[in-house]
Amino acid sequence: MTVNALNDGTKSGTLANLANFLRFLASASENPELCDPGLHQAILQASLTAGQLEKAGMSAQKETNQAEQIIEN
Repeated sequence: MTVNALNDGTKSGTLANLANFLRFLASASENPELCDPGLHQAILQASLTAGQLEKAGMSAQKETNQAEQIIEN
């Protein structure tokens, strides 16, 4: 069985872990002596996309929590 260290069992946590990992890779791949510039751009784009998805997920969760509070009251 393969264990995925990024997957913490929750959608939001896994997405946050993925976004953090991609930010790390984007930072590490900035040096053209270590990484092809095209690959760096692809990693950077993936990192930005994961960050946007993470923010959208947090916003959706906040709206869900607010709706649940309204229903409970």
